[in-house]
Amino acid sequence: MTNSAKNKLIDKSFYYWGIFSTSIGLILLAIFIGYIMYIGLGRINGDFFTSFPSRFPEKAGIFTALLGSVWILVLTLLFAFPIGVAAAIYLEEYQTKGKFSTLLEINISNLAGIPSIILRAFGIASICTFFWFWR
Repeated sequence: MTNSAKNKLIDKSFYYWGIFSTSIGLILLAIFIGYIMYIGLGRINGDFFTSFPSRFPEKAGIFTALLGSVWILVLTLLFAFPIGVAAAIYLEEYQTKGKFSTLLEINISNLAGIPSIILRAFGIASICTFFWFWR
């Protein structure tokens, strides 16, 4: 068997192993989500969405968490979205190429590649460290 044929065989086997592994993971995920929905959907009613948090499970709701999420979405839509679009238009259409614009584009590309949860964790750790230091 030539080296090229051996590499093609290895590539094919790795391809099918990846498909098999991904299929197993997706099937298990579907089973877990289905089971959780089967158990949990019967317990959700209108009071769950309109009740406040409580120490008693039968009275507990998510109204304040839901309201907080809606506020965050609205404030993001009102402030961050227009600023982000304006910055993108400015950088793409009006900014002359220079050191500052190159630095901005590199930072934007780096931020686009990092998951937002990692950025939040880093921000929280930085802020907490800053305030702990100045306490």
